[in-house]
Amino acid sequence: MQRLTNHSAFVGVLRVRRRVGADDIVVHYALRPEGIMRSAQELEAAGAGQAVSESAAGVSGQAGAEGQASVSGDQLHHLVVNPGVNIDKPTNSEARMGLAVSKAVGHAVTRNLVKRRLRAIAREYESLLPAYIDVVIRAKPSAATANFADLEQQVKRCFSKIAQRVEAAQASEKAQGAGKQQGGGADPAQASADSQVSGEHHASDKAQQ
Repeated sequence: MQRLTNHSAFVGVLRVRRRVGADDIVVHYALRPEGIMRSAQELEAAGAGQAVSESAAGVSGQAGAEGQASVSGDQLHHLVVNPGVNIDKPTNSEARMGLAVSKAVGHAVTRNLVKRRLRAIAREYESLLPAYIDVVIRAKPSAATANFADLEQQVKRCFSKIAQRVEAAQASEKAQGAGKQQGGGADPAQASADSQVSGEHHASDKAQQ
């Protein structure tokens, strides 16, 4: 796990105001711009893949009829999706971590002990975190008297919650994108209003008759 040494990035994580808490620590987190772009690219690729699969079926049928070599959906997907962006092998996707251990935790020796413990625990459970994530672990004053096992369980639970929240948010975005593609961008409210107006015209026609 890399250290979050950039001050602006450190402060940026705190300003996002996304966090999970435990008895002795609070973990602030923020997805880096690369992670947000990756999610958008995956969503776009999923939409392109659906369109490409339909095109592949048409191309394959036409090629078979004309005795030409058919093109698979995977091959078309590789050609259509932006070849300049490799979303399967991201670079520098490792999680980054910063520590916020104030004087309220204790004197210098105590603060350094808490920092060493949190760094060791974070390295142990960094695999639970999603890619492109920045986290800042803020120690509460009670962290000074907490034992290592308690801190370990708290960090593990917080990292797991962060992963679940990020995954849920990305799944929601993909579901919304898929719904827009299937719905063709139609506005349900507008459709309801159009139906209501149509019904009023029909009732008016009957009254006139």
